[in-house]
Amino acid sequence: MDTSSALPYEFGNSWSDFVRDWCLDAQIKYSQAETIRALETLKRLWPENVAALVNQKARGATIIVPAVDLGSLLADCEGVDSFPSVLERLKNGERSAYSELVLVSSLLNLGYKASFAASLEGKNLDAKCEVEKQVLYFEVA
Repeated sequence: MDTSSALPYEFGNSWSDFVRDWCLDAQIKYSQAETIRALETLKRLWPENVAALVNQKARGATIIVPAVDLGSLLADCEGVDSFPSVLERLKNGERSAYSELVLVSSLLNLGYKASFAASLEGKNLDAKCEVEKQVLYFEVA
């Protein structure tokens, strides 16, 4: 990741502004580079989410960390087959789409090639990946 990337302007003019104004000086689990990657992705893929976040008055780690979590999941999964349909379902309020993002992101971070395109015997399951030349299929709640 290019660590020279800038924080989206909605979140402050600098990293120190972000930490002071959004985190209320609390340390969060993400590095500066990870946070920037996540918030840039969230802004690009779901600008309405960022607008709603910015327009609310509440601030703090309990507000910003879920947004960074979501942006991180979106960044991890953006290049995966059938991602656009999962994103659309997420935007429409389908909670299971978030669970699918968590699953596929976890598989990717473990080094597996995962996919949301998981058809099996005429059914569309949530995800799949290959482990030792065996395809594993997943269904999440």
